[in-house]
Parts: sequence; structure tokens; C-alpha cells
Amino acid sequence: MNILAIVLGFTIIIILNSKKVNMSICLLAGAITTGFLTGLNIREMTYYILQTIKDPMTVRLMIIIAVISGLGYLLQENNDLEKMIDSLYKLISNYKILTVTIPAIIGTLAVPGGAILSAPMIKKSANKINLSGAQKASINIFYRHIIFFVYPLFNAIIMSAELFSVSKYAIIKYNFFIFLAGLIPSYFIFFNHKNNNVSNNNIDKKINKNKANIIAFISSFSPVLTILLLAIVFKIPFQYAVFGGLLIGAGRNLKGDKKVFLYWQRIKKFFTEGINYSLIALIFGIMYFKLVIENSGAVEVVADRLAASGIPLIFMIVAMGITSGYITGLNIAALGVLIPIFIPLFPEDNIVPYISLLFTSSFAGYLISPLHMCFILTKEYFNTKVLSTYKYLIIPLALMLLTGILQIVLKF
Repeated sequence: MNILAIVLGFTIIIILNSKKVNMSICLLAGAITTGFLTGLNIREMTYYILQTIKDPMTVRLMIIIAVISGLGYLLQENNDLEKMIDSLYKLISNYKILTVTIPAIIGTLAVPGGAILSAPMIKKSANKINLSGAQKASINIFYRHIIFFVYPLFNAIIMSAELFSVSKYAIIKYNFFIFLAGLIPSYFIFFNHKNNNVSNNNIDKKINKNKANIIAFISSFSPVLTILLLAIVFKIPFQYAVFGGLLIGAGRNLKGDKKVFLYWQRIKKFFTEGINYSLIALIFGIMYFKLVIENSGAVEVVADRLAASGIPLIFMIVAMGITSGYITGLNIAALGVLIPIFIPLFPEDNIVPYISLLFTSSFAGYLISPLHMCFILTKEYFNTKVLSTYKYLIIPLALMLLTGILQIVLKF
């Protein structure tokens, strides 16, 4: 019955998600279905809601992801995003590098709808080297998201580290080689034509302006750099470090005499308009789903059955990761559903490469999912077909998965 409960719980999530119901509601419905079918009563289900709200890990994740989700909005509001891109155009004369860099930078900002924001930004440089619509779409999608493998502020890395009780940087260490396995080949695959790069910059003029443009870029990126500096160098917990970035970002580029008033207006708008509250609800849904299925006893039964099935663990990770990512269209949601199942299956003495492979598998499915908003918006903007975009993405993603598997097999 426990296995049937898990299957039906997942089925509810998939059906509701396909109907475009908010993912947090899908997870709550899946948790309630699983809970009741495994014998939990209303009082117990309500108790787990309260426990989820009070859980320090849930609170910590909600705070971190709330502030990070609003940071991109803040950088748009204070014009730092525009200045950042402008400085990049002046600094980088190689149009290939520029076309790669812009979506990657937008990716670090967690800007809502970031792919559609970076698409027109790369169009100018991509046109200079005569890229097709499918190439432009693939570049915009891939480079906006591949940075997540090594970015310590990415919500899926933060959540995975918390749920598995490992360091974010341990995951990033294994993700780094997977990141390279996608980054290097993709450059040759996406730019597979003979056009030469053209630079319209006068060399002497470019050198004279380099210092100013570097300073402009670092200055406009300072809210994100502040968080990384506080967290990585000064070892301040992320849930506190993110507020450092908020305070710096709100004070950027203030004009006029009423700077204090404008500062607090920005802070207010950050909380009322900037934060993506649906992401906070998603974190709650994930943590509640995790708590319910852990306490239902279903996880242990499913884990035992999977372990006894004879199916190689690596195959299970890849198949379930890709499927879950593709179905949900959200990497963090896919991981939130799968992590409770895989926690008892992963070897405790060498857990991180398995986490990295699960991350990569769910990422691969999520990147090409028809429910992934960035994929759909980019495809529509560049007026290209799904299969023509897949043609460019499939090899880098396959190489990334292969690298993740090799790290386990060869015990790097």
C-alpha cells in the first residue's frame, strides 16, 4: 500500500502540474494524498504543517530564497542591470564570448523571466556572427542555466545541501567538472560556422576605457558580490549574508535630495513587488511533502524495494531525475520530490557525487521541459522549433550526464 500511495501522490502532482496548477499546491496535494493513503489522519497532517512552519531549515531556506528572488528586481529598479550589460558591451569585443557571457550574468541575478530578458540583449551580438534562430535560442537557454552548477546562490544547490546535510561547496566541487563538460563542447557546437569575429572598437580607445568599464561592471554587480564575500570569505550564514546584498543594492544610484526616503521606498518595493512569493510557497510545499512522506513510512518501503529490485542506482538516478525535471519544469521541485526517496539509497561515505548526478539529471530534464518557462519564451522569441533547439542541446547535456556518472564509477 505504501508504494501505491507514493505512486498516486506523484500522479496527483503530475496531473495538477500539467493543468498549470501552482507547483506548491501540487506538492501539498501530493503530500496529503500520500499521507492519507498511508494511514495518517487529519490531526497528524495538520501537525506536520505546523512542524514545517517551525522547522529552522524551512525558515532558513525561505529567507534565503525570498531575498535572492528579489535581487534581480532590485538591480533592474536601481539601473545596475542596464549598467552591467552596457559595461560588458564595451569590455568584450569578441561577439562569441559576449553572446555567452550575457545570459550567464543574467542567470546569476535570478531575474524573473530572465531568459526573455537576456534574449534581446544577445540578439545584437549574435546577429554580428550570423547565428541561426536555433543557435541563438540554444545559447540563451544553455548559458543562462549552466552557471547554476557552480553558483552558490542557486536555490536548488542551497536546498540540496540543506536536505542532504552537506556543504554547498562540496556539491559545487563535483558540479565543476560537469559544468566544464557542458561549457567547453557547447561552445564549439553552438558556434559551428566559419564566420570570423569582428571588433568595431579602436584598440587604443578600448584600452583607455577598460579600467572604467571594469569598475562599472564590478560596481553594478556589487550587491551579489557582497553576498558572496560575506558568505564565502567571512563565513556569515547565507540567511544573514543575503541581507547585506539587499542593503547595498537598495542604496545604489540614488538621485536627488531625498535619498533616505528613496532608499526606504526601494526596500518597501523590494518586499511588495520584488520578492517572488510563489518560490517561498514552493519551498514550504517541498518541505511539507518531505516531512509527510518521511513520517508515513513510505520512503523506507520504496527505498527497500528499489534497492532489492536489482536496478543499478546510477540508472535510477538518471532516469528518475530526467523524468522528474521534464515533468515539473522546475529543477528545485524535481529535487524536492526525489531527495527524500534517494537519501536512504545514497552511500553515506561517498554521498556528494551521487547528489551531483541527481542534480545534473533533474537539470537536464528541466532544461528541455515544455513546462520550463525560459525554454518556451526563448523558443518563441527567436521563432525556432523545439527539435531544432534540442539538436544543439542534446550533446552537451549528454556529456554532462556522462561526466556525473564517471565521477561515481571512477570514484573521483
